[in-house]
Amino acid sequence: MVTQSTLLRRFNGISAQSATKTANAGERETLDTRRREAIPWIASPLKYADGENLHFYRHEDATTIELFFDLFFVANLTTFTIVHEINDHKSLLSYIGFFAIIWGTWLQVALFDVRFALDSIFERVCKVIQLATMVGFASVGSQFAPEVIDQNFRAFQTMSILLLINRGLLAIQYSTVAVLISKKHKGVVRPLAFIIVILAITAGVYLGLIFGFALGGHPDIYYIWYIALVIEAIAVVGVSMRWRLLSFKHTHLTKRMGLLTLIILGEGIIGVTRTVNKVVLESTWNGQAFLQILVIAMTIYFLWQLYFDHHPPTHYGTQLQQIWTLLHFPFHVALILLLEGIQQFARILNVYNQITTLLLSLNENCLLKNLNGAPLSLALNTTIQTFHLNAGSKIHSRASMMQEEAELAGGGGGIGGGVGGGGGNGIAHALEAVQNSTTYCATNTSEFNDPIEELFSQVIIALFKRNDIDPPANTDPSDVDSFTRVFKLVYIYFFVSAGVVLLSLGLFLWIVRRRRRRRGRDIYDAVAIGMRVVVGISLLGLAAVASNEELTNMYMQSAWVIGTVLVALVLVVLTDFILDFIAVRNVSRRYSTAVEQLQLNRVRAHSSDPQPAPKTDDARYGHISVRNHGTGKRSPSAPPGVAGIFEQVMQYRRH
Repeated sequence: MVTQSTLLRRFNGISAQSATKTANAGERETLDTRRREAIPWIASPLKYADGENLHFYRHEDATTIELFFDLFFVANLTTFTIVHEINDHKSLLSYIGFFAIIWGTWLQVALFDVRFALDSIFERVCKVIQLATMVGFASVGSQFAPEVIDQNFRAFQTMSILLLINRGLLAIQYSTVAVLISKKHKGVVRPLAFIIVILAITAGVYLGLIFGFALGGHPDIYYIWYIALVIEAIAVVGVSMRWRLLSFKHTHLTKRMGLLTLIILGEGIIGVTRTVNKVVLESTWNGQAFLQILVIAMTIYFLWQLYFDHHPPTHYGTQLQQIWTLLHFPFHVALILLLEGIQQFARILNVYNQITTLLLSLNENCLLKNLNGAPLSLALNTTIQTFHLNAGSKIHSRASMMQEEAELAGGGGGIGGGVGGGGGNGIAHALEAVQNSTTYCATNTSEFNDPIEELFSQVIIALFKRNDIDPPANTDPSDVDSFTRVFKLVYIYFFVSAGVVLLSLGLFLWIVRRRRRRRGRDIYDAVAIGMRVVVGISLLGLAAVASNEELTNMYMQSAWVIGTVLVALVLVVLTDFILDFIAVRNVSRRYSTAVEQLQLNRVRAHSSDPQPAPKTDDARYGHISVRNHGTGKRSPSAPPGVAGIFEQVMQYRRH
């Protein structure tokens, strides 16, 4: 007989065992959580490979550390854009040259990360060093001027040191990958070794350039940078084409390129909004300012739409994907210059508008009111004060600008009292000369014309400086013609960049749709690509108008420069919309006809007196097979509605 005490002891034993098991389970769960959260010292790219299925771990989307690195890239680009004024062909080439260096560095890091990078302490240390090199590039950017290497050769030495560190680190990372996978997959060790050798050679080249710049080598020695960048890109991309395990299939390379394009658009938007904010504060809100902002916003939006509406969602061919990736360099260069040109033309238009305002004031007070001497000088000075020249190159609030003008007017008053910033003394002297003149404008004598011309020249120069438009190097800053040469340069690279952007979009569409055209020709794609090419060439042709200075000046004063690019983008977007509409209508008709013929054949096949059915080629009309898209079997149901057909056709045209 079991006593009560015996039962109690047994119950306590069972309870203790259950508690022990529960505690052990909790400890194991905590241990598993800690193991998952713990960052390994180093991680193999084949960490998730199973048995004979050797493959590298692929990320579907960009990791946070990759996005963090992209932010350093765009911060670098923004800093360089602010400190580097494009006012002659040399500064334009140096701008493109600096962008090529940071873009090539970003590309090499991205090509490694999308295939081999796994979170580990080693990878984080490498990423910190790569971020530091990006910060170093930003510090060198303010002194990056290849045309004067002898004056700032230390900046070029620093650039070579940063490139040496970055490529040396990449060689170490590729070496680590080769060691980790050498036992499981010896076949890819040799191509990885080839990449390592190329990176080591280019790192040695950068090392040699450090001493080359110090010894005052040939003035064009910096071209070796770009030769090395091209060799590196060709080597890494070429290896990925030859050895499929090292290819970018199933990676998020296309998403990385799309994110970089989005970031570049964002950088351009920051610059444009900063410029527009400055212009509006100086000229107050009006209908023209609102229209200008609307045109700029729509231009940037349609650039985004034309790129991302046909952005490849997945892998679409080993060689085509690599070519598509490398072609983003000229596309990104053109996109940045196009956005920079939009900012410049917003400033130029503001200058033209204020000069026109001063000219109208002169006509009103001189011709209509017949003023001269002190009254005319005072009236012109009142108009000049509305230009807020005392604001300098900083972005002021409306209240602070009004306060500064009140202080200047109260303290100095008189002629030129409200004029400050660049050219203030010159404007005051010119107004004084107008005040001392006793002739009227109707006389059209040099005694009257010379002070007026000097006044306009000083105001124009002050407006240029206030809008951060500097004359080319080694030119007289008081020469108005030097600024007109800047306008001509901006006009040329603006329309050339716009044309290259449209041609690049056409080329991207041709590459993305090339794989689909193997199933048959698509006239709609051909028309869409042709439209981009025609519009792009037309924009390039507008750049040739710069040879006619009078026509160019009239065109730039019309506020239609940015609007012309917007019209070109709208034409392409409308063409795509119309082509999609026509494609949906035509294909839906063929789709319905194909389903009706298929149903008729089935009725004949099941009738008591069967008749020979006409031969059909699996009802493939308009490159769309009559099959159930979910199961892959032929659809026995009636034709889908218009909405379903539209969705199927649009999905087909996009992919």
